[in-house]
Amino acid sequence: MYSEGKTLISHPDKDFTQNTADYISSWQQSVITAENYDAVAELARREKPTVIMVAAEDSLLAAVEFPDRLIVAVDDEYDSDTAADLLTEGVDQYMEKSLPPRLLYSTIKALERRHGGKKVIKPPIRIGESEIDLEGREISRNGESVHLQKHCFDVLEYFINNRGRIISKTQLMYYLDNDHTESPDTSSVRIAVQKIRQALGEKGKPNHLKNVHGMGYVLD
Repeated sequence: MYSEGKTLISHPDKDFTQNTADYISSWQQSVITAENYDAVAELARREKPTVIMVAAEDSLLAAVEFPDRLIVAVDDEYDSDTAADLLTEGVDQYMEKSLPPRLLYSTIKALERRHGGKKVIKPPIRIGESEIDLEGREISRNGESVHLQKHCFDVLEYFINNRGRIISKTQLMYYLDNDHTESPDTSSVRIAVQKIRQALGEKGKPNHLKNVHGMGYVLD
């Protein structure tokens, strides 16, 4: 489950982060703050907030990593093209930083009402003989737990959230870089994909996480 009514805020402008958090707290609402996106990802998994409010440049990554949370992108200045791109790709709300805290808070409450304040609980994802519990971050096959390193599980989750779409090696390198794998390169991508395939029990020619020659990988 996740924490109904809890908001996670992170923005490079520390004054904005603190002032917004203080205002939300003044309404007896639970709020937590993070210094950077690293901390956002860690806190989001541990605290399970309803709303994640981050800088616009981090919002797409948040939407991919936490598709079951309400993602609010905060930009220094409103840009209609940026707004259209982010909202199309899965961000729930886009706004500029100069808005008064009261309006930011009202937007959060409106989002919660619109979505009923409840997360849709997703059943385990089945890939071949493996079941993946994204919420519990667990893999099982034939009733036995299968270990997968954290950054590899994150990549697997990225594939699942983009199932059927070709993911380029460049996209995966960017994703691994944001996940803090040291100096990610094509070999880092290849190793991560290999470990995911092993965790899924794939042997020989992959049946599910496939190579697309010259383009990348796709999870069928």
